Amino acid sequence: MDLIAKLTNELCAVTAHNTAVTLNLSIPHSQAQSFVCGSEKRNRVPVSAIQKIFDSHGIFIPKENRAFPTHIADGIFVETAVKEIIEKALDVQLDQETTLEYMRLLRELGELVLLRLNT
Repeated sequence: MDLIAKLTNELCAVTAHNTAVTLNLSIPHSQAQSFVCGSEKRNRVPVSAIQKIFDSHGIFIPKENRAFPTHIADGIFVETAVKEIIEKALDVQLDQETTLEYMRLLRELGELVLLRLNT
């Protein structure tokens, strides 16, 4: 079973039981500073970067997170930022609201994949 299918099954079960889920590779929520380097100069992480890092590394990043401007180029994380993110990834419990957000991101990712397959 691939990563997306496994996580989707877990998240559906969690949502049905109104409990929390622990993901092995997640990043904590951070708006006050860059979650990558801790800098106070930061911008919101674009959805394209969130989807790309989840697709390539299975790491979930909350959509409100901020990152230093040089960590992102052309809507995705630069390689040095990806390495730092992988090093910082940790177990995080997701509440029901975050779980639903995560499921929406998975659906968007699935729609993008279908769109690419159909073009």
